[in-house]
Amino acid sequence: MEIAHLLDMDGVLVRGGMPIDGSIDFVRAFVEATRPFQVFTNNSKYTPEDHAHRLREMGFPVEPHHIYTSALATARFVSTQIPNASAYVVGDHGLTSALQTAGCRITAFSPDYVVLGDATSYHYEEIATGSHLISAGARFIATNSDATAPTERGLHPACGSVAEPDRRGYRYEAILHWQAKFLHDPMCPRETGR
Repeated sequence: MEIAHLLDMDGVLVRGGMPIDGSIDFVRAFVEATRPFQVFTNNSKYTPEDHAHRLREMGFPVEPHHIYTSALATARFVSTQIPNASAYVVGDHGLTSALQTAGCRITAFSPDYVVLGDATSYHYEEIATGSHLISAGARFIATNSDATAPTERGLHPACGSVAEPDRRGYRYEAILHWQAKFLHDPMCPRETGR
């Protein structure tokens, strides 16, 4: 029986851009033993290619197919709810890329969804536009509920800290409870063949 290993990236393998002691050797042991594994991250800013490149520069023997992000899970969720949905994105290129790859059209004109993800910097106008679109009927979904993310400079505001003021101010709830199913379910057949 093949066992797939599911690893969390942020705070388990790396913290603030630095590998956690022993984590590189841990992952290398999976690669050398040809054991299937998947690295999860709530960080939706970057594509799997970006994350894999960053991890390889630290010494982790990973490829893009080893990385599964909250952006990919969000895009999968959106595409199962409304095929070829339209979305207004507040977030970085990892989220936009995942949504476009899943068949979503990115627009600020009457979108089906406002999708909030992590960003290097949040811009007031983007958040205000998203809030207006939600008030006009767009569904609101956030890639994760993390209030902060560890960086080289300390904690940085993350997706959840931006989602919370919107939710409270406009009396709507971000769709977040989909996350566990859409993060873990796709990995089972992909990594174990079942």
